[in-house]
Amino acid sequence: MKITVINICLLALVAANLFSQQGDFPKLTGPYLGQKPPGMTPEMFAPGIVSTCLQELNSVFSPDGQEFYLCVRNMGASSMFVMKCVKGVWGRPESLPFAGPYNDIDVSLSPDGQQIFFCSNRPV
Repeated sequence: MKITVINICLLALVAANLFSQQGDFPKLTGPYLGQKPPGMTPEMFAPGIVSTCLQELNSVFSPDGQEFYLCVRNMGASSMFVMKCVKGVWGRPESLPFAGPYNDIDVSLSPDGQQIFFCSNRPV
């Protein structure tokens, strides 16, 4: 249990450090975090923003396209983050307030965007 808590703390620190090092966080406007809409050819999504040196996985846009949720894994621990579009500009990834010393993965939203679903090793 102590190892898991330490890994989660390290993940949070690494992710926070990585995102804070983006001092000149780019101004992202438009749908898909300002990226080119998806097509038939696979491409890396938002290099340096979403696709980083960490393991990003299981991401989803909210139904209205104004929020982007993603899971980040590092050193065996994972947590969930959200990016929000406010007045047409996307903000930096922020840890979800309920994300804690748990391995939270596989984030998904209900069709109306009012509920979030995820896998976790939280106690029952």
